[in-house]
Amino acid sequence: MLVYPGRLMGPRGGGGAGQFATQWDGTNDWASYSSTPTGLSTTGPAFTMSVFFQCDSSGIFQGIFGTPSTSNIRMLIRSTGTLQLEVKDTAGSFLINHVNVGPNDLHDGNVHHVIFAADRSGNKTQLVIDGATRINTTYPTANDIAIMGASIDMIRVSGFKFHGAWWEVWADDTAHDVVTDLTTWRNADGTPAPLGADGSAPGAQPVIYYPDGNPADNKGIGGNATITGAPVQIARPT
Repeated sequence: MLVYPGRLMGPRGGGGAGQFATQWDGTNDWASYSSTPTGLSTTGPAFTMSVFFQCDSSGIFQGIFGTPSTSNIRMLIRSTGTLQLEVKDTAGSFLINHVNVGPNDLHDGNVHHVIFAADRSGNKTQLVIDGATRINTTYPTANDIAIMGASIDMIRVSGFKFHGAWWEVWADDTAHDVVTDLTTWRNADGTPAPLGADGSAPGAQPVIYYPDGNPADNKGIGGNATITGAPVQIARPT
């Protein structure tokens, strides 16, 4: 359950998709799937994820998304304000392994956008931060992506919790060229592009789509995550 200003409500409350974000306190709040979300392959040839966020604290590590039992996928903001992104294949080799990538201001309280894709069949790995391409290279191994561990943690990775807000969280085990087709997720002015009520604008309804950043109100096919703590629904930052 989210805490909505002035009242407690179940997921979503009032209003339409795209009006809100979810704010996390960096201490007690996070979300998780204890098992594989419906429709998500445990391994596969492709994975794509996009998230808009506003991070309010500097000087500390802050988790965004990860598989805690295996560390197959880990996305964090480092204490320096850069991004740490790790994606492994089924043999445990890194497909993406960047510890300090992108600008060093991801914790500055402004709105930021990160989108990445790994695609074995299309022979590419890609990362775009705030509209700037940071990785656009070939897929480095012959193995599929080790997408899932035994669980997924969000807003908490390796014990590091996120302080700030996120929204328009989209993830699926499908292949996309996020460099060429960036405007599918991100408008030219840096705002989120309309993905449709169920997030299907990129091609099909994804496993994960939290337009308001609320993992307990998934508009994708993967089912709702479990919320720990009392994250707050806020007006979407601009």
